[in-house]
Amino acid sequence: MTIFSALLALAVVLGLAWITADAPVRLRSVTLNAAVLVLFAALIGGRAAYVAPNWEYFQDHLIEIPQVWLGGLAWPGALAGAILGTFIAAWVADIPVGILADRLLPLLASLSVAVWLGCWVTGCAYGPESGWGLPTKDEWGFWKNRVPLQLIGATLTVASFWNIERFRQRKKNLSPGLAASLGFGLLCLILLGASILRADPYPVYSGLRLETWAAIALLIISILSAGYAIIRNRR
Repeated sequence: MTIFSALLALAVVLGLAWITADAPVRLRSVTLNAAVLVLFAALIGGRAAYVAPNWEYFQDHLIEIPQVWLGGLAWPGALAGAILGTFIAAWVADIPVGILADRLLPLLASLSVAVWLGCWVTGCAYGPESGWGLPTKDEWGFWKNRVPLQLIGATLTVASFWNIERFRQRKKNLSPGLAASLGFGLLCLILLGASILRADPYPVYSGLRLETWAAIALLIISILSAGYAIIRNRR
């Protein structure tokens, strides 16, 4: 098992344990099952978003498409898959989607931090070279002093979700789904900034990396979702 895989596995275990412990006793099994479904949807989405821009290779290696353990996941597809999976899981479990999304927020936090740390160790999502940077490996295995983008991303992610959790504890009557929308929005904002600073190769469209467009789209969705949660709570 690679270090990246080990970090993801640890994040999944911690995230599932966290959300299960926080859920009401009678809903713990339902919450756990919903979380597993969302994780599966995120895995499929992340893999699909990686395979699609690399179809020239995968069309001759179809057997490798489901072999996710070989590496190759794209975060825009993973987040999109997680959104769709949350709606499906909420429908299956007969739980309001906003309430379920709020319960799953710690899982998103643990996975996001694990991905940033995994990228730092394995050499992806790295920043540009800099004299004041930290030794960082690239996809070719070379170590150079670079802007510590992965560590900055992990730190900002921890700070964002920590503040969201504090906000949730202070506001007992928070609109269902608002915490999830805010957490998701902050994550997309971090990813948007990181996509602009990233120095590793990535497909470009109209002068911007595809992940930058994805971050903008997902950020807009989170803003609309937060607005909807606030308006609905005032009715």
